[in-house]
Amino acid sequence: MPLLRGLLPEIYVVLVLPDRKKSTIKLAHRLLPRFLSQKESDFMDLKIVLNKMYINSQYSHDRELFKEL
Repeated sequence: MPLLRGLLPEIYVVLVLPDRKKSTIKLAHRLLPRFLSQKESDFMDLKIVLNKMYINSQYSHDRELFKEL
């Protein structure tokens, strides 16, 4: 895990947790998630977060294209 942990800030980790136990949340935070949700959620919050992540990735991709020109 320590070897891969350095790569985690580069990856957008989104987790849906099975419960709200302190031990589960503690383990989840080791993965440096950008967002945590619960399985009991209606997932509207997750939809909003994923939408924003997608839009930001498109914006970032477009900026990279302009740098190449």
